[in-house]
This record gives sequence, C-alpha cells and structure tokens, in this order.
Amino acid sequence: MNTKYPTGSFLYLNRENDDSTGPSSSSVKLQIAIVGAGVGGLSAAIALRREGHDVTVFESTPVLSEIGAGIHVPPNSTRILHSWGLEAALRKISMMPRSLLWRRWENGKVIGNSRLNPECQDWFGSPYYVTHRAHLHEILHRKAVELGVIVRLASRVEQYNPDEPSFVLEGGETVRADLVVAADGIKSLARKTLLGMADSGLRDHGLAVYRATVSVEEMLKNEKTAPLVQSPNLHLWCVEGGSTVGLETDH
Repeated sequence: MNTKYPTGSFLYLNRENDDSTGPSSSSVKLQIAIVGAGVGGLSAAIALRREGHDVTVFESTPVLSEIGAGIHVPPNSTRILHSWGLEAALRKISMMPRSLLWRRWENGKVIGNSRLNPECQDWFGSPYYVTHRAHLHEILHRKAVELGVIVRLASRVEQYNPDEPSFVLEGGETVRADLVVAADGIKSLARKTLLGMADSGLRDHGLAVYRATVSVEEMLKNEKTAPLVQSPNLHLWCVEGGSTVGLETDH
C-alpha cells in the first residue's frame, strides 16, 4: 500500500479533554539553548524568541565571521524574513535578479531564461533575492540581539547528554534547558551523540567547487565582463561534467 503524505488523518481526530483554560503554545515560556550561531541557528533563535521563549545561542568561535560567497534567498525564505521585519534590511544588502540566464559554455550564447523578478512576487507572494552569505548572517545576528536573544561566543560544546536537554561546555560548565536545538553544522557533535555511533563523515562525490568574489566596479572596467553586471541577472554556463555560475550579490 502506497501512502501519500500528508494523509489528512488529523481531519478525523477528535480532541479529548479540551481544556480551554490550559496554557496555549504562546503562554508556555521555555528556556531554549541553541548550539551554533550560523544562519540556521540564528534563524531558529529569532523564530523562537518571537514566540516569547528565552533563547540563548552558544557559538564556538570567539568572533562571528560567517564565511561564504553568494547565496540565493528564494520566496519561501524571503516570506519568513519579511514577516520578521527584515524586508528593508534585505533589500539594502541584496540584488533582485530579473532572470537566470542559461548560457552555452563555448560562446556565452543565451539558450534559456528562467524568470525570477517580478514573477516570483506574482507567483509566490514574495520576491527572489541574491546576497552575500556574510551580509545575511549579519542582519540575522543583529535582529536576534535586538529581540533579546543572548549570544555567547567562545562557547564550544564538549559533550551532549542524550538523556536530558543539557550539554557540557569546554571548561566544564553544564548548560541545562527545556529544549536544546543543535545547529552545529556538518561536523555536528549532536548528530554523533544521537545516532549512538561514529559519524561516517563527508563522502567524496568526485566534484569540486571553486569560488571567487570580484567587485562590480572591476568587472565594469573590462569590455568582456561588463555586460554581465550591467543588468541584474544571474548567469549559468552549461558545460559537460559541470557548470559555472555567476551571481551579482549586491548593488
């Protein structure tokens, strides 16, 4: 039997002992500890703090300096970010591409055009942004602190307790909470603890990604690269065995 999800079974669920005087989700205040102050950890912190919970983020590095390059922020994400009051900040740090232009590797000829803006606003109710990962990280951190989230730097987790929501930091401090959210990345210690086995680590898929950031001002000085940044578009050059992507991340 093939089951399709969602099944809709909750339509037939009768609630028992429905106590309207009991606490609602918004009235239950939890102490929440989030491990990891990356994009995911800070986003979780903002969402949970907006629901009224006390949130503390523990980050292993002594200074927040999110690495990376260009990042896509599609409508499903921008809709949430806008609801958090970040629309103005996003527009300031981002570029809104008109299209993703598919190009032939040999000569740069456009062979496809995927429309993005304003179509995404019309289709999905929210725009499509491209920005630099560090800029997105910065506005998320600023918003989290503005809401009252505590961010503790130089707080590396040494051990998780799988039997209760707690963990031990380097130096011996034990942190207890009502809920622990592990956003500790691809080398997650929490994942190893929960799986109860050694993490197999990253698997080599035989591909490599090379990234570089070039200023728009420099590209405009070159007759071959200037056309790529004279209009707000994304570019993808198709080549056998891989591809090259060009993103303009801000104005």
